[in-house]
Amino acid sequence: MDDKKGKCPHCSEVITKLNVARITLNDELWGSKNGYSYTCPSCHMVLSASFDSAVLISEIQKTVESALRKHLRI
Repeated sequence: MDDKKGKCPHCSEVITKLNVARITLNDELWGSKNGYSYTCPSCHMVLSASFDSAVLISEIQKTVESALRKHLRI
């Protein structure tokens, strides 16, 4: 059954859990935003990082609302 589980590309250990940490990500488009890093629990290699989608959705909503208010002069 382990052959169907993912393995860390760095240490080749089977991954059944991930370490998740809050981090700050910097991006040219979005600027500095909260996010998460996902690391191998065996070797601590970073496997992925992502923006906090709830924060992005909230900021997009505020931007759209502001643009609509300006357009509709509310």
